[in-house]
This record gives sequence, structure tokens and C-alpha cells, in this order.
Amino acid sequence: MVRLSHRNLTFSGSDMTVYDNLKSFFKTGINSQHTLSFQENLGEGSSLYTSANYLHDNSQIPNSKYERFNFMAKMNSTFGANKRWTSEMKAQYISTKANNRPSGGSGDGNYYPTVLLMPQNIDINDYREGQMQNGVNSRWITSNGINPYWSAYNSLNSDKKDRFLLNGYLKYQFNDWLSADVRLGTDFYSLNADAKVWTGSYRKNSYGTSEEKFYENNYIISLTAKKDDLFGKWGGSLSVYGQMMESRTKAIYFSTQNLIIPNVFSVDNTSDLAAVATNEVDFRKKINSVFAAAEINYDGYWYINATARNDWSSTLSIENRSYFYPSISTSLVLTEMLSKLNGTTSKILTFAKLRAAYAVTGNSLNPYELYNTYTLSTDPNGHIILSRKKILYNSNLQAEKLKTFEVGADLKFFNKVSLDVSYFNNNATGQLIDLPMNPLSGYEQMKISSGGLHNSGIEVVLNTDVFKKQNFIWNINANFSKLKSVIDKIDGTVLKYPLAGFDNVGIFAEVGRPYGAIYGTKFLRVEDVNSPYHGKLIVDQNGLPQATPDQHYLGDQSPKALFGFTNSFVIKNFGLSFLIDGRIGGEFFSATQAALQRAGLAEDTAPGGRRDNIILDAVVQGSGGYTANTKEITQQDYWTAVTTGNLGITEQNIYDATNIRLRNVQLSYNFPKSIFEKLALQSAKVAFTANNVWMIYSKAKGVDPESVFAINSNAVGFENLAFPTTRSYLFTITLGF
Repeated sequence: MVRLSHRNLTFSGSDMTVYDNLKSFFKTGINSQHTLSFQENLGEGSSLYTSANYLHDNSQIPNSKYERFNFMAKMNSTFGANKRWTSEMKAQYISTKANNRPSGGSGDGNYYPTVLLMPQNIDINDYREGQMQNGVNSRWITSNGINPYWSAYNSLNSDKKDRFLLNGYLKYQFNDWLSADVRLGTDFYSLNADAKVWTGSYRKNSYGTSEEKFYENNYIISLTAKKDDLFGKWGGSLSVYGQMMESRTKAIYFSTQNLIIPNVFSVDNTSDLAAVATNEVDFRKKINSVFAAAEINYDGYWYINATARNDWSSTLSIENRSYFYPSISTSLVLTEMLSKLNGTTSKILTFAKLRAAYAVTGNSLNPYELYNTYTLSTDPNGHIILSRKKILYNSNLQAEKLKTFEVGADLKFFNKVSLDVSYFNNNATGQLIDLPMNPLSGYEQMKISSGGLHNSGIEVVLNTDVFKKQNFIWNINANFSKLKSVIDKIDGTVLKYPLAGFDNVGIFAEVGRPYGAIYGTKFLRVEDVNSPYHGKLIVDQNGLPQATPDQHYLGDQSPKALFGFTNSFVIKNFGLSFLIDGRIGGEFFSATQAALQRAGLAEDTAPGGRRDNIILDAVVQGSGGYTANTKEITQQDYWTAVTTGNLGITEQNIYDATNIRLRNVQLSYNFPKSIFEKLALQSAKVAFTANNVWMIYSKAKGVDPESVFAINSNAVGFENLAFPTTRSYLFTITLGF
């Protein structure tokens, strides 16, 4: 979503042609998906459902693709005397295969910044020929750069994942109020991945491979008693459960940048065993649990539910292995209560329900994070060495807890307008995090149980049929949520905890601030409130802006509110819907804008399409105090000073993340059933969907606020040369037999 000039644009009075290299390098991605499903009755009380789905995605990135196959079969049966037995068996197989997944950031694996930042008077197509095969020499504009076409065909990665999910369920109904069941389930996957860099560039001829296997087994037994007429108008149910969960991750990772024979990608083809990076993991975890769920209700309008669960986790010490977490909730259907008590009804308020809930959930450590151990390796001479891990563990840590409280109301007016309003208050206590330590201690981080995070807010959902007739329906669904988060405490002494960051930009959890505080350098200004120059920039002797020597708080990544607005129309057999949603508040840092400014490609570097010299409204600091700045500087000198270093002066590229967009548009047509009367076909539907259609409002100057530094990071306030978000179009045909 970065704005670039159209390809082959010639400036008036100039022979220079500007090329749209992004459009030339990236192509339109084509995604095709096919689904076939069958449902069949096998006889009295038994049915079989099967489905198969195949997805093929040719990415917009050259030489990159993704495939997924998903097969599922499920069979349900009731059998035995009086149909007391019920069973369900489900099997699912998912196979995914990816070639050359793109990477983010400013590394060599990210083609996007290379294409984005290349001079626009150079046509990237001139560097395409001869680069799209393995082992050729990279031919590029500069000697220290890499042709992105070469990278697409010579810096390769692939992965294949096979996943199996098996579930079984068997229930026996003793009588009309007592039943027992057994549930068994397993989730298993095998993942193999490779990474290869061929010869032909300054990058080392390297190879990496990995194999990972994972399984999780669950065994659950339960006994349920349910009776609607316990006594009087009271009814209730009680279920007790026992569960055993076990999981294991076993993996080995290998990589080397010292291949003996070039381009022979093998574990044995390495010239320096000491330089080989290997890592083998074998993580096991077990959790045994007992829990119960109870419900009582009065006359069908007042309900009280409660749960109680106790886990015993193998990843905690014996003293702390057991942790308990309960929940309780209640709901009262006011309209039903008034109707039954005194026959009161209302044509205005046709339904009203109040609800409240409090719940605690628990979570234990990951495997092998209790005790400090040593890792075994060799030095360059082959001698065995033992080294400590970089994290200081604490065997006294307990499970972390999340406490949630919610109250709300479901209302319906005129039997047409539905309104759902809720208030929530969440507190995460005893969070298990890795707190940075002084490296002189021998450790880089320390595992602690932190104070916690507090979230609160309101959510409102409105739904109504504005107009409803036989051949025309207009429905509106709107939602709004207002959020507030604050860090209550970390460990009593530490006030800031880093979530992510790079160079002079950091994203922190800081006591007293919302989650995701953004820190970085600011423009150096006069801070003395008594000075007549208070707030003015302090430039150097050449008239150029300067950065503060330390980091300052510049904003936070947390949104203040989110909203969505969906309109749906049905006109005879046609359907049309569109969703407008948005985010209010929050900030983020954009390294993409900093890179564009450094290259002179950002719109800011040529105000009004010109690059006139400027004199900054600033002061110069001398021994006698401040004097007005009179130095004239060029736009290039200004932006060179602002973008100095890896990310420049942070304050320059902090942007408001507020945005409003047309998220989704869908048009569909259901063919009339009358045309299928003499055909095996029972139904047919065609639909066209467009996603991420239009950015209606944004302050981010062409960078999507939804772009993030990395998908495995919760520091979404940092955007670093991420691929632009894409617009997609889907055409769907659904046939029923």
C-alpha cells in the first residue's frame, strides 16, 4: 500500500522515465480452493459425513507457493437396547506444503525493501534475465546488493507438515437422568523443513534442515446427572470429569555455512564441525485434571452455573504442581420471569436477559523451565565443554492465573432490534515471563512470576432488520468496543519489561502505562519552560536537527476502541453485504517510512513536489545560550540527518494507528430450486467476495497500520519493512446434490 508513480511515466521537460518496479516484480497471486463433501445415512441411527478440501496458492512473490489438503470423515451412531449407546468417531488429515515463504524485516530474505527502495529511474526488468535459475552469479545495481530475482530462485526454503487428528466419543444413557461417556483424542504432526542458499552472491553457501514431531493425547471420562424437575420448579445438572493430557515435542535442527562442495546440500558436507549449529529438543508435558460443572435453574428463567477444576502439571515443582481455578455465572431472563409471575408482557421490550460471570483460568510453565542445567557442546578443537543456559530459572514458581469478570444484558425491542451490552474486567496475575538481567550476572534473563496486566472495557452489539419483506431484507449489525489496559506490577522493583524492539526503538510493558509502550529518540528541543525558546528544535552548527541521546515515551500500541458496521441485503435470490470496520487510537513506528525517507522516495522528502532549500525554525545552542537558526539546508541534508543510523530519529515516524476501511464486500446469487426439479443437482450458489477493499481513512501515509514486525511477536507497535497487506478477490461456486 505504498504509493508509487505509474510505470513508464516521463516527467515534463525531462528525459527521465520512472518505473513502477513493485508492479513489475510482484505478480497477482492466484488462490484456488476446491471442497467436496458427502453426507449419508448408513441405516437406522447411523450417519457418515466426509469432506475433502484442496487449496493451491500461487503467491504474488515469484517462485513462492503454498498447498494444503484437508480430508475429514465423521461417523455418528446410536445403538443397543433402547438406543442407549451413542458413539462418534472423527478422523482428519491435513497436509501442507510451502515453497519459499517470504520473510520480514530488513534481512536478505525479504525482497520487498530491495524493490521498494531501488532508484525509480531504473527498470528492474533489466535485471531479470539469467537470474531465475540455481547457482548463477547475482547481477545487480550495486556490488554489495543482491538481485531480488536471484534471491527468489537461489535463497530457498521449503517445509512440509502432515497432521492427523483422531477423536472418539462413546456415551451410555443409564436412564432419563444419568449418563456416562468416554472421550479419546490425539493430535499428531510431523514437520520437515529445509533452507538453502546457493553460490552466486556475497551470502555464504549454506544449508539448514530440521525435523519436528509433536503429539498431544487427551483421555476424558465423565458422569452426568441431569433432571429438569428436581423439586418444585427447580431443575439442575451435575457433571464430573477426569482428564489426562500428555504431549511431546521432539525435534532436531541443523545448519552450516561451511559447505565443502558448493551447492551440495547435505549434513555431511561441512568443513568445520565446530561451526555447525545443531539443536535437539525433547519436551514432554503431562497434566492430570479433575473438574466438575453444575447448573441449577428455576422455572426456566433463572440459571446459575458453576465450575471447579484442579490441575496437576508435570512442569511445576511437587509443592506447586497443584493449582485450582473455579468459575461461576448467572443469568436471569426478566421478560420470562415477569410473564410467569404476573403475566406481564411488553410490545416494546420483547426480550430481556441479565447476566454476570466470574472465572479463573490457570496455566503452568513450559517443559524444563524449573531448574538450571548445562548444555553440552565442543570447542573449535573438539574438546567437550559445558555451558549454562542464558535464563535463570526458579523452581518455586507457581501457575499463572487470569481472572475475568463480566456483566451484561441481552435486550430485544419490538421483536426486531437486538442489543447486547457487556462490561468486562480482566486481571492477569503471576504471569510467567523472562525478565532481562545484567549479563555480568552470567545470565541474560530470569524467569519470574510478574505482577500482572489489567484490562477493562465495554462491548456493544446491535442487530436489526431495518426492512423485512418476502423478497427484500435489509439487516444491519454494528459492534463497538472500548478498551483500556494498564500494567499493574512487574516484580516490585522492575518498572519496564521489553516486549520487542530493534536499535533505538523499543516496545515495553511498563508499570502504570497501557500494554505496549513505545520508546525511542526524540528531536532535541529546548526543555526549559522558562525559556522564550521553549519547545523549539535545537539544531547543530550546520542547521541540522539532532536526536536526544536517550529514549523517551512516544505513545502506546493499544487501541482505544474498535468498531464494525455490516449491511446485508437480500433481494429475491441475490445477496449483498459489506463490512466497514475501524480502529481508534494507538500508535506504531514505521521503519518503512524511515527507509523511504532515507532513499528520498517518501512524499515528505519533496513537499509539494519540490525540493527547495529550507531554514528550520529552530535555535542553536552556544556558550551564551540560544540564538535563532539562520543556516539554509537542502532537503537531502535534512532527511539524511533525520534518518541517520538504522531507524533514524524515532519521533519522526510515530504514526497514529487510527484507520477506517471497507473490509469486505460480498455479492451472491442462489439459483431458483425450480430449475433443478429434473436434475440430480439440488442447489447452486455463486458468490463474489472482495477483502481489504478500500482504506477510507488513515494517517499512516501509505503504510497499513495492521502491518506488524513479526507474526510471532505481540509488539504490534513496530512495523519494519513488512510486506504490504493485500486485497483479495474470491469467486465461489457451491453445488448441492
